[in-house]
Amino acid sequence: MSAPFAYERHLTDRPERADALVDLSDVVRDARLGPPGARSLDRLRLVVQALGDRLRDRWVTVHAIAGQGLRAARTEYPDRLDIDRLERLAKSGLVTELPDADGPLLDIAGMTGLPVIGRGTYAAHRAGHPWLQGNTTQFLAPRPAPGRTAHLVERDMGVVPGHARPAGPPRTPLPDIVARHWRCPERTCSLYDRRRGEAVLLPRLHDGAPVCEWHHVPLADDGPRVPVAQLKLLHGHGTVHRFHLDAGTRAVLGRAAGDAGGTGRVLAVDGLLPPAETARIADRHLEIRVAPDAVRLLDLSGGRTRLWRPGPGGGGWTRLSGERSTVLRVTDVVAPVPGVTLARGGRRLPAEIAQEWRRAAARADRHDGE
Repeated sequence: MSAPFAYERHLTDRPERADALVDLSDVVRDARLGPPGARSLDRLRLVVQALGDRLRDRWVTVHAIAGQGLRAARTEYPDRLDIDRLERLAKSGLVTELPDADGPLLDIAGMTGLPVIGRGTYAAHRAGHPWLQGNTTQFLAPRPAPGRTAHLVERDMGVVPGHARPAGPPRTPLPDIVARHWRCPERTCSLYDRRRGEAVLLPRLHDGAPVCEWHHVPLADDGPRVPVAQLKLLHGHGTVHRFHLDAGTRAVLGRAAGDAGGTGRVLAVDGLLPPAETARIADRHLEIRVAPDAVRLLDLSGGRTRLWRPGPGGGGWTRLSGERSTVLRVTDVVAPVPGVTLARGGRRLPAEIAQEWRRAAARADRHDGE
């Protein structure tokens, strides 16, 4: 990434458009990373670059949340311009500043399944967010790497004793909130208008209940919402386009717009990739089916599509099957042709999140029974 770092290019004010969430207060104060000093905004650059390396995408986007006290300790910033940068990012909405950032950060992580970059244990929030217990996949810790860079490693959040599910009426599971449309009771408010399709915003939460971020009033349930999967088309290590597919959709990735065969849509790469790469994509190259709980792929190119899946020793490439569909995980990468890849955005389907929650709950229950 070039200097000066283009913060605006990698930050988004909407978590549903992000590849990950950043606990910015934690990252800025992580003295193991980057330049010396108690606090440095340059550490945000390092973790974004590390996320780009992890996802093989130099144009990753993150949703950053910080506590309001992050700018208060001015003397702890060796680079005094960091305060001005943080103030500018906060005023533009690209950094969300809150009195207590941990709760909202975890609410968003629970609703979207997005990975969280930071080192916090969130011990005080385990009762309200039981999916934290035993979680081994959703939290990423930055680590210093050679050349004053950083890399990200998956964290085992462990099980904190004494933080079982809270007493009293159960809160609505966060995936269930994502699976519904919401409507502001203020007649003039169109912020959550379901006619906007995939652009409909996720609700903000207050004490576990969805509220309108403009009017600060509880939202009304407006019916079921079709889950949406996001796919990124990359050329080299940069995203050139993002596709959004509703659950129940069948689509075909191909060279140009045409007949997908039966019901479905064509994801045309013509105009998105250079002509040389476009010419190597078949008219019907890859079939994509989005179920409520998974994204499945089927090769239509005669064996030219490869799948990279992380695993012990770093993972490896295999041929994608044309006979049996393959589940595309959030960490997988598909290469229709060399130099062109398709990957999922960080946001998971509600059913995928619920499955992970059930696994985490089972781990926590086993721990409590020991």
